[in-house]
Amino acid sequence: MIAACIPEVLSLSAGETLGSMFFTPILGSHEITGEPPYIRVRICFLGGVMSIGHSDSAAPGGHLDVEVSREAADLIAANFLAADSSSVPDHRVDDVLCELANIVCGNVLSAIASRPGFTLLSPEIIRGEGGMWPETECFVECFDLEQGWLTVRLVLKSS
Repeated sequence: MIAACIPEVLSLSAGETLGSMFFTPILGSHEITGEPPYIRVRICFLGGVMSIGHSDSAAPGGHLDVEVSREAADLIAANFLAADSSSVPDHRVDDVLCELANIVCGNVLSAIASRPGFTLLSPEIIRGEGGMWPETECFVECFDLEQGWLTVRLVLKSS
């Protein structure tokens, strides 16, 4: 079943991307506490066919959110830019987190799509509540970083 593999895909995609491109290793799982994120980056996608293993199903769309605490946002941006965390302006932190979300989303969709056909929209920064689409299936993985936490949420709209 496709849904059973998605949490592992989210974990692997986030871990590989953070470690290899953003020089920020995942230290372990983070318990979701209800603390609101400092930044949420959302990438919506349309179309495609989901496939893991031997089963395919239509995936009309959805979105991937990357949510981070303030400490994690500063750490990831500073590591990516090879800068001191206190010297990275907020707009650059936003840019780096959009790039992170874009890469993670591309990796996740590549892992679960049997053939091309997804259309990725531009990442957007969401401050505050992000709202959810009706009739969706949601997968969430949350991680501890050296400083702060990061959550990856994949929301698939039901066909």
